[in-house]
Amino acid sequence: QCDWSSDVCSSDLLTAREHEILQLLAEGVRAMIISQLLNVSPVTVRNHIQHIESKLGVHSQLEAVAYAYRNNLVSIHNSNRNIKHEKKNRHSRQ
Repeated sequence: QCDWSSDVCSSDLLTAREHEILQLLAEGVRAMIISQLLNVSPVTVRNHIQHIESKLGVHSQLEAVAYAYRNNLVSIHNSNRNIKHEKKNRHSRQ
């Protein structure tokens, strides 16, 4: 969403890390896997997700992803790269 009084769109306020996490969420990667991929704690990922939701004016990860696709904040072409990694991890834990 945009704050028209300041001519700044909330999507422009996302940090590079928040964009990265939003892209991974859009690819279907779970927060726990994101923390492993980025080598940060799950709490850090959760905090980033909360900041993303706040900045975009949404109330859930699903809304954030839907907003991101509607506003071209994420790309579809990367979608297989991390899902394969998540499936590999899921199988190795069983």
